[in-house]
Amino acid sequence: MIRAGRERGFEKAPKRFVIFPGSGGVKRDIENPEPRLGGESIASVLRSVGAQIRASWCGPCFGQGPDALKKGEVAITSFNRNWQNRMGVGGLGYLASPAVVASSALLGYMAGPSQLGIKWDPERFDVST
Repeated sequence: MIRAGRERGFEKAPKRFVIFPGSGGVKRDIENPEPRLGGESIASVLRSVGAQIRASWCGPCFGQGPDALKKGEVAITSFNRNWQNRMGVGGLGYLASPAVVASSALLGYMAGPSQLGIKWDPERFDVST
């Protein structure tokens, strides 16, 4: 989604775009060259649009630390569960698919890939390998 969005002129996330890998191993893995991305790493694709990749830790999951939402702040996430105040007391956390999170990051508002002009192409966006 990020690469396809860049191809359509969406080159920088207009709002804060923060990535919390699910584990230290995942954080290391996304730094490796990815053949499906022409040798570019997942991390470099994310950083190319201004994403900040943080350490994997529990704070964002339960609204603690410097990335906790403050009252009235809104976030869209692909975390696997949600409840009121989970990401910070008074913050509003919305759950979405990774594709919707990525397209929303590039647009600056919650929207799906179609808002970037991206149409589903199973050959281009093959995730089976």
